[in-house]
Amino acid sequence: MGSAILNGLLDATRTQAGKVNHFIISTKTAASAERLRSQYAEDASRVTIAHDSNRRAMREADIILLACKPFLAKGILSAPGVGEALSGKLVISIMAGMTPTDILNCLSDGDRESVKIVRAMPNVAARLRQSMTIVELPEMKPLEEDLVEIVTWVFEVIGKVKFLSADLFDVGTMLVGAGIGVMTVPLE
Repeated sequence: MGSAILNGLLDATRTQAGKVNHFIISTKTAASAERLRSQYAEDASRVTIAHDSNRRAMREADIILLACKPFLAKGILSAPGVGEALSGKLVISIMAGMTPTDILNCLSDGDRESVKIVRAMPNVAARLRQSMTIVELPEMKPLEEDLVEIVTWVFEVIGKVKFLSADLFDVGTMLVGAGIGVMTVPLE
C-alpha cells in the first residue's frame, strides 16, 4: 500500500510542486531497498531509500507515513529515539487494527502529547488511483487546517477521501474494503 501511495504522490508532484516534494523510505531489508531504488530510479533526486533507518528517516521527515505491517509496529516504534523523532510531527498510519492510542503506547520516549496521529485506511483500488480512503482525524486535539489539507491531498492523489469519527472508522473501512469484494460477485 505504501508503494501505491508513493506512486500517486510522485505522479502528482512530477509536473507541479505539491505539498510534499521529497520522500524518504526506510525498508526492513537491503533487498527491499534495492528493489525500490530500481523501481524509483527516475525519481532518485526526490526519493531517498535506505534499509533499517527508521529513526533517521523519522527525524529528517516533517510528515511520517507508517505503512508497515501491524505486527512490526511495536519493534519499530519502541526503538530508542523514535518517540523523540516523532515529537511534534504529523504521523499518518495506514496500519490495520492500530489505533492512535496503540501507536502512542508503543513509543518508549519523546513527548507523546505532541505527536499528531491520523489513522487512514485506503483500499486495494489505490494502485489504480481509485481508492476510497477512510480517515480518522484526532478528536481530542484537532489538527490545524493546513495539516488536514495535507492529509486530504495525500489520499486524493490515489482516489477519494472520506473523514469519519473514531466510532465509525472500523465500520467505514470494512464497508469500503469489503464493498469491492461484494460487487465483484454480481460482475463475475
